[in-house]
Amino acid sequence: MEEAVAMLRWDDDDALMADLGRALDDAAAVPDHRRKAAQAAFAWRSVDEELMRLSFDSLEVGTAAVRGSDDPRLLSFDIEGLALELEVSADAIWGQAVPAQPYEVTIENASGERRTVLADESGIFTIQPLPGPLRFALTSGELTRRTDWILI
Repeated sequence: MEEAVAMLRWDDDDALMADLGRALDDAAAVPDHRRKAAQAAFAWRSVDEELMRLSFDSLEVGTAAVRGSDDPRLLSFDIEGLALELEVSADAIWGQAVPAQPYEVTIENASGERRTVLADESGIFTIQPLPGPLRFALTSGELTRRTDWILI
């Protein structure tokens, strides 16, 4: 008990640094599965925002199994007059936002990595994929719309 009380008194710089070191060691000891669960829970912070819903996925089409594995995956997301059409390959994602106008397009994975590109006046863009589950955000002025998370 005396040791616990002594740790709480930081009038000694050496004791403070030792406590801070132990705290950092404890943070590094967090198992990877718990860290991932915490990141996933953090993703729920925007659960109430209006999301663009997946309206088409070429993997769900019955004839997709017949097609060659080199064919790109086609995805469509939409919400109230705004659509995002994507063509996904291993090394690039080509997309178009409709209605056509310049958008800032951001791709984000569950680990928090992000890439942002500008779509041209036709709403067309190319962006490099990221590993893991992804979501896209379209921003024009004050309006931002995000897609559901999807595994590409």
